[in-house]
Amino acid sequence: MKIAICTGYGSFQLSPQGMFRFFELQNKPLYAFKKRSSSEFENEHEYYKALPILLTKEEACKFNRSYDLEFANVPEWFPNPNVPSSNEESVWFNEHYISSYDIGSIREDRTDPLLIQVIKELGSFAGDDLKIVEVPDDVKWHIECSDDGGEWIAENHRTWF
Repeated sequence: MKIAICTGYGSFQLSPQGMFRFFELQNKPLYAFKKRSSSEFENEHEYYKALPILLTKEEACKFNRSYDLEFANVPEWFPNPNVPSSNEESVWFNEHYISSYDIGSIREDRTDPLLIQVIKELGSFAGDDLKIVEVPDDVKWHIECSDDGGEWIAENHRTWF
């Protein structure tokens, strides 16, 4: 069984290139938006009202890490940033927002054949320190990680407290 892990500092996360390829393989749309910087605005109120900027795929793929971007499955960001606690906004985020941290966040996702394909195809461009580990199919396993985020696969065993 092939399992994707992050062997370096931080958490498991696909790069923008990896995100686009992952969604392309599923025939699903993906749009990237650049987060706005507070230095662009004169006051905090303007900053919180500002919408992220829609980027082309080529512009988004110039970013090394996905945490600089926001992702959605529609090309328009939430239409009313002045109502941050509205039910309408909650519905929009539940239906359209895509977090780069959600992909690979649960055990089953880490064996997803499309995720494995993205990492094999793109290599280091798929994300920082992502690696494919092969474990025999009959082994019961789990992902362990260090305080700094480096991960490894461990075989399940019994534990008592």
